[in-house]
Amino acid sequence: MLKILICNCIETNCAQLAEEINDDYLVRTVYTPDECENALLSFAPDVILCGREFGTLYVLDFVRVIRCLTKAPIILIRSGESLTPLPIKSFGLADFICAPINVKELSARISLALSETPSVNERESESVFKNGALSIDYATCRVFIGEKQVHLTLLEYKLLCLLSKNCGNVVRYKVILEELWANPIGNEILSLRVFVAALRKKLQAVSTDEVYLQTHMGEGYCMPRVDNAKE
Repeated sequence: MLKILICNCIETNCAQLAEEINDDYLVRTVYTPDECENALLSFAPDVILCGREFGTLYVLDFVRVIRCLTKAPIILIRSGESLTPLPIKSFGLADFICAPINVKELSARISLALSETPSVNERESESVFKNGALSIDYATCRVFIGEKQVHLTLLEYKLLCLLSKNCGNVVRYKVILEELWANPIGNEILSLRVFVAALRKKLQAVSTDEVYLQTHMGEGYCMPRVDNAKE
């Protein structure tokens, strides 16, 4: 059964919508951005329904935050009175639907969004990063060193993903701060050092044979390539 994550939205009644589609889909509702990020890791939805605004985040900022955690299609729920053109595809959204929502139309749009999204097997083949014994499954948000899973917090996982996607290159402090904290306030370098230290400790607790995090003082952090890494 398909899993649908519904993010609290001002255009429609979140609980009512969940009840209406509950017979056809496995549904989870969330009401804050933090709840949403946690659900992306634990629930792993196939489709995300989100309103124009989510908490204090405008939907485009919200998309930017969650795209590092999932490739699941996002369908925007818009007010029926809103006539402002919105280039959905260029914003990373799969589609939109106007409230009040017709369940049959929603099902059709979900089917269309999924048909235009790579299959699970395709996503998995493209989304497993390997560097020596370290592997990151972006599709399921799991991290392994060899056969052992490394359990990370959300921010630790996001940091590791960012470094892995720039493997071999130094990622500057400013870039990391903007990715981890969408709107960094003041000097967050000390907080970043705490997260890096915690992440390094968890990785070293599983394996001390390979180095996955390097500090470049005054610049940023890097995940060095391991000799037997898969290119």
